[in-house]
Amino acid sequence: MNVYLIKASAPGPFKEYKKALGSPPQNIFSVAATTPFDIGVKLCDETIDMRPDFRVKADIVAIFFHTPDAFHAYAMAEKYKKKGYTVVLGGLHASFMPEEAAPHCDALLLGEAEGVWEELLRDYQAGVLAKCYQRKNPVDLATLKPYPVNLIPPSRYKHIWSVLVTRGCVHRCDFCVIPPFFGNQFRRRPVENIVAEIKALSTNWVELHSDNLAADREYALELFNALKPLNINWVGEATIKLADDEELLKAAAESGCRELLIGIETPSKDALSGTGKGFVEPESIREKIEVFHSHGVSILSSMIFGFDSHGPEIFKESLEFCKQIGIDSVEAVILIPFPGTKQFAQIEAEGRILSKDWALYDGSNAVFQPKGMTPKQLEEGTEWFWREIERTKRVKNVTSPSLNDRIKYKEYEKIRSKNITTSSDRNKTSLRSSMATHKPKYWLSILGLTLIAIGLLFDWYWVWGVLFTLWALIDIKKPTNLFVRRCPS
Repeated sequence: MNVYLIKASAPGPFKEYKKALGSPPQNIFSVAATTPFDIGVKLCDETIDMRPDFRVKADIVAIFFHTPDAFHAYAMAEKYKKKGYTVVLGGLHASFMPEEAAPHCDALLLGEAEGVWEELLRDYQAGVLAKCYQRKNPVDLATLKPYPVNLIPPSRYKHIWSVLVTRGCVHRCDFCVIPPFFGNQFRRRPVENIVAEIKALSTNWVELHSDNLAADREYALELFNALKPLNINWVGEATIKLADDEELLKAAAESGCRELLIGIETPSKDALSGTGKGFVEPESIREKIEVFHSHGVSILSSMIFGFDSHGPEIFKESLEFCKQIGIDSVEAVILIPFPGTKQFAQIEAEGRILSKDWALYDGSNAVFQPKGMTPKQLEEGTEWFWREIERTKRVKNVTSPSLNDRIKYKEYEKIRSKNITTSSDRNKTSLRSSMATHKPKYWLSILGLTLIAIGLLFDWYWVWGVLFTLWALIDIKKPTNLFVRRCPS
């Protein structure tokens, strides 16, 4: 039996944003890790421009997706169904909108996959596949297996690998999908399991996957101290409150912390308090970022526009705020009321949802009616902010999932490229991957050889024969020839 796991990612700014962040997606890799060893597994991650194989040798095709990718995933699912595959849909959007997703698949996999995915596979083999599979209790993270590294090599993710640390979050931000998806429990994976997984990796760049690494101080301190001897570089997420704990921040830096995603969101106290982030104090952000910098840790954050307390003046206020706080990298994004969140339920109840075209839920479109401005003002103001802050030297780098794939991680990439260590085996895998993904232009060589043959058959066409021989020789030197394939440098 074989299964094909796809991370659906529709073309557009949301995909480019996710691609720029790097590291493997949690959904398909967690499912691959929990798949029994006697079942063949193949992965496809559209985020890194892999293309789904519609002739794949598989019994089950499982597609995982977030809200902006929903319609794209449904179309893909229908295509696989028509070809006779058994289709499973899962991920954030399917879990929050199961009635919408159900007509497009044979079975739904809702919430965390571990435990129920194995049940789904057994039922399929027994011929009794149910329509819906969902866990009743949260997964014990001590039972998790490491993500397989042989299905998509780390080279495809710029040699940064994701290692799960925790699930859930102690905060309940209204716009966040984490609490409704993972439940109200903050769960920790055993430190020894994390260390063992990292030791087995062939890269020294790791994403410690957690929605708040510092939520449990004692656990975090134990983890950071255990990572120190490994000589790795890592990125992760935490809250601004980590800057107040000198001992913990120092341990994080000494264990290899290079960059943290910190949820600052807005300079508006009213907006922060109204969405469950009252612990963020805008007036102290600059001082706290300086503390992170003193330990060699870069800070990535976002400016979210469209909160209820925001008016047209918020864009200039946010610009000045970002200039003052000395942040390393900022992304500008319009508030996305994702299905499943308190924010979506509230805005929908108020009749302010303007569109349920999920493809627009990418952070560059106003899909709801803001309270303090028009949708057009919200979109144009966000774009203005991006343009202005890009010209500001104080902010080293700006990302925006808004227009023309403006994703830049120059400073981060510079640091990472200097510190990556890889094995020769992984470099060979990278070479093979590059060759496999490079498609030669067969028609050029076929046409050239055909014309050469014509020139040779007819003496009075010898001039054409010479010309097309030269053409073929030039073509062979390029990485587009039928016979000679060279990986792009």
